[in-house]
Amino acid sequence: MAIEFNRDGPWELPEGWVWARAGDVLPLEYGKGLPERLRDGSGEVPVYGSSGIVGTHTAALIDEPCLIIARKGTVGAIFEEIRPSWPIDTVYFARDSAALNRRYGYWFFSFCRLDRLDQSTAVPSLSRDNYNDFPIPIAPAAEQRRIVARIDELFTEISDGEASLTRARDDLDTWRRALLKAAVTGELTREWREHNHPNETGLEVLARVAQARIGYKTTKTRARTLIVEELDEDALPEIPETWTWSHLGEIGDVVGGATVDKKRRPSDPVTVPYLRVANVQRGHLDLSEIKTISVERNAATSLRLEKGDVLLNEGGDRDKIGRGWIWNGEIDN
Repeated sequence: MAIEFNRDGPWELPEGWVWARAGDVLPLEYGKGLPERLRDGSGEVPVYGSSGIVGTHTAALIDEPCLIIARKGTVGAIFEEIRPSWPIDTVYFARDSAALNRRYGYWFFSFCRLDRLDQSTAVPSLSRDNYNDFPIPIAPAAEQRRIVARIDELFTEISDGEASLTRARDDLDTWRRALLKAAVTGELTREWREHNHPNETGLEVLARVAQARIGYKTTKTRARTLIVEELDEDALPEIPETWTWSHLGEIGDVVGGATVDKKRRPSDPVTVPYLRVANVQRGHLDLSEIKTISVERNAATSLRLEKGDVLLNEGGDRDKIGRGWIWNGEIDN
């Protein structure tokens, strides 16, 4: 059957271009089922499913380069394969076409998103009839090749740029860690200390804190006995002479938050906004969604956040534990 070309289509085309039906210029063929138990994994022939390569085999269903388009599941996902391959029964495949450069077709269908043709009500699927009627702009063969070459060139530049950004982010993370280490070990302010005498040493700070928390005067010696006697400072990073180590719990109250328990009914309830793990990010707070909780009135009072409180996640996935930031009174009560 002759291919029908026409100038009318979804958008205006350059001179010399025409519209055609996808099924005419790049007809689809059904893949063939190949259960995992029947595949020979020692082979080098890629086996394609709707999400891409799902295994290998020794034999091929198609020995020539082709496009592979998902028809079930990940509808419209498209892959280009230049090796012999085995597309299974959840995908279609299309051989080279005289009217359409294979890679031009790959980029066009990546752009137009065939998943929009899914009309199923249960398992997502791509109808070959719908695909066959899909309009595709056909440029002259030489221009198709030039378009493909230019897209490949620009996408390579984008990939290189993304790699550079990733390296830059990694370098920034390394620099941030180095900066924070210099800050907490005193190296960042070493030059300042060489020219200035601190008004208060670390032990004097601890003595002052102990006096405020415990309620009686505490000497520097007693502060060390009360607060840092259990610390093995030889195992810790070296710090300036005027600094000292302390347990976090000795210089502030480490308090757990309220437990969310929908079955528990407070006897004297009050409903208040509360922070979740999702709200406390690494170095900032995400307050776009704040939920409320009903707790005992005295618990709401004792757990109410105050400006300057440090928030740390104690639970959640591994990447969320210890994540935190400072509360600056963004939300009342």
